[in-house]
Order: sequence, then structure tokens, then C-alpha cells
Amino acid sequence: MARKYLMDTNAVIDYLGNKLPSNAAAMLDEEELGISVNTRMELLAWRNATAQQISILKEFIDSTIIHNLEESVILGGIELRKNIVSNFLTPSLLQQRWFTI
Repeated sequence: MARKYLMDTNAVIDYLGNKLPSNAAAMLDEEELGISVNTRMELLAWRNATAQQISILKEFIDSTIIHNLEESVILGGIELRKNIVSNFLTPSLLQQRWFTI
């Protein structure tokens, strides 16, 4: 039985950019991967992405399980972001960590 992994945005970027250790990437290649709806939005909102990068992202997203969030989790996350976390994932961070094609 395959394990299931919920990947965050940074993990997806590193995975697609071949920045994970080879044994970790090989393991993930064989497993069932999931992402949250937030990760999906963050990945596809990258403003400076090329058409090829967006295509790779969409192909990856289509191959994963997308986990939606309950309303209470969404509202709690909004409050956290407004009051505590500022600019957690910025476009410049995406550019620094993104894979090159």
C-alpha cells in the first residue's frame, strides 16, 4: 500500500526543481501525493512563470489529490495571516526557489 504525502508549496517547488535529495525524490515518485487548495492557489498564482512552467505545474497538480479546507480552517488561517504572518510566500521567494527549465 502506497503512503500518502501532503506537500506544501515549498516542498512542491523543490520536488519539481530537483532540489530534494535523490532518495527523497525517488521515494515521492512512487507515492500518492496530495496538496492543499492553498498550495494549488500559491503555485498557479506565480506572476512571472513561463507558459512551460505553468504547464509543468498543472500537470503535477492534475496528478495529485487536492485537499479542500473546511470553512473554520479557512477563517482561522485568514486571521493568522492578517495578524501574525506577513508575506509568508512572496513572488521573490518563489523565484529564488523555482526550478529552471
